[in-house]
Amino acid sequence: MDVATALAELAAAGSEQTRKTYLRHGAPEPLFGVSFAALGALTKRVRVDHDLALGLWATGNTDARTLAAMVADPARLDEVTADAWASSCRYHTVSDLVAALVARAPIAIDRMAQWVASPDEYVARCGWGVMANL
Repeated sequence: MDVATALAELAAAGSEQTRKTYLRHGAPEPLFGVSFAALGALTKRVRVDHDLALGLWATGNTDARTLAAMVADPARLDEVTADAWASSCRYHTVSDLVAALVARAPIAIDRMAQWVASPDEYVARCGWGVMANL
């Protein structure tokens, strides 16, 4: 699957009601309002696709970033990407998914140690999330 196809599927799966709920809970725009049930089904189809994950993250769309954290390959996750993702998280759900991904990566302990001391609340949340997942 490529990024354009994934975005089209996310857009089709989104609903205005879910979008409003996510916005009320702090999700940044742009977003489609895709339920976690639909994201889970899409994740099962995609499985692990690190290149797709990188492309999805680059879109800046909250639903795409959520899916990216779900399909990224922890074995291929490097420190530069993990740091960029953690520092660009501005929504607790995505922060928690990034933390869960990093916790499965070889870089987990190092990133956790760096992130928990961060003055950026979302980066620190990722660090504490890695610790909780470990």
